[in-house]
Amino acid sequence: MTFLAQLVVLPAGYRVRSVYGWAHPYDFNLLAGPYTWADLLCELEREGRVDGHAASLPQASEPARLYRITQSGMDGIAAVLREQPPRVEPPRTPDEPAGVYASEGARWALDVLRDAPGEWLGVEQVKEPSEQWNRSGGRPYRLVWTAHLDELVSAGLAEARPLEPCGKHEQGRKLYRATACGLVVPVLKWFGRDPESEVYSQVAGPLLRAPLRCCFMYGAGN
Repeated sequence: MTFLAQLVVLPAGYRVRSVYGWAHPYDFNLLAGPYTWADLLCELEREGRVDGHAASLPQASEPARLYRITQSGMDGIAAVLREQPPRVEPPRTPDEPAGVYASEGARWALDVLRDAPGEWLGVEQVKEPSEQWNRSGGRPYRLVWTAHLDELVSAGLAEARPLEPCGKHEQGRKLYRATACGLVVPVLKWFGRDPESEVYSQVAGPLLRAPLRCCFMYGAGN
């Protein structure tokens, strides 16, 4: 709850329905390690302490859901921390096209597939631009794994087919390309301080007040 409250205060997170402060359960993994965050957040939504938002295509085999603290949730965590509760601006009717969620590595992989519309690419071809970025000293460091491509397939943003093996070492390998939706649908990008930033865990002073020197454009949104 403190993390969600801080996302609203900074602001940070995903922008959905005209407001920042939304996060995916995976972002909680980055912040605090593996846990059944999706189940916990679902329970908090039932209690009215967070809002939920579906952030995936209808055909996604694993729907993505984002969460944002409500005023009730903010009041509760502020009482625990003995701080004044900041006002939580409620989500509004969208004034921009809805976006879908993909993890950071999956977004980098999708960028490569989008640059080659209609082409089937192997995992190494998709990884190559990120590896070039890393060698040049680009920040943040980029990692793209096969799991990120499989995530895109589950999200309906990419499709896969087996690679016709020319040798034993190629058994089980796949090729990927962006789907028609994957080429055009907006993908949400994290804004501001990324989930692993020290600002969420090493704060001197009130937790529910933005730092005086807060660089909003720092982090995964760049």
